[in-house]
Amino acid sequence: MPRDDPKQLDLPSEGLQKAQFSNLGNVVQTSLLDDSPDEFTKESLEDFELQRKRQDFNHRQDEHDQRINFAKKIYWLSCGWLSVVIVVLVASGIKCLPFELDNSVLITLLTTTTATVLGLFISVLNYLFSKKK
Repeated sequence: MPRDDPKQLDLPSEGLQKAQFSNLGNVVQTSLLDDSPDEFTKESLEDFELQRKRQDFNHRQDEHDQRINFAKKIYWLSCGWLSVVIVVLVASGIKCLPFELDNSVLITLLTTTTATVLGLFISVLNYLFSKKK
C-alpha cells in the first residue's frame, strides 16, 4: 500500500498474516525458561562488582586522607588564631608597652574570638567526621 508521506518506508512485514508468526510463540516460551546468565555475562558482572569495590575503597581512602589533612589545617588555624588573641591580651595587660585596649574591647575580642574559633572548629570537624546515614 503506497504511503502519502515519502519519508515513511513500506515494511515487508506489514502484509504478512498472523499464520506466518504462529511458530514464534514457542521461541518466546523457550527463551523464558532459561534466565541464568551465560559465562560471559557472569564474568562481566564479577568484573563490574570488583571494579565497584575498588572504586569504593579508593573513594574511602581519599576521603580519609582529606579528613586527616583538613583536621591538621583546622588545628593549626585554631592554634594560630588563639595565639594572636593571647598576644593581644598580654600586650594589653603589660602597662610598660604603648599598646592599650579598653576593657570592653578586650571582653568583646575574647568572646567573639572564642565563639568563632570553637564554632569553626566544631562545624568543620562535624562535616569531616560525620556519620554516614
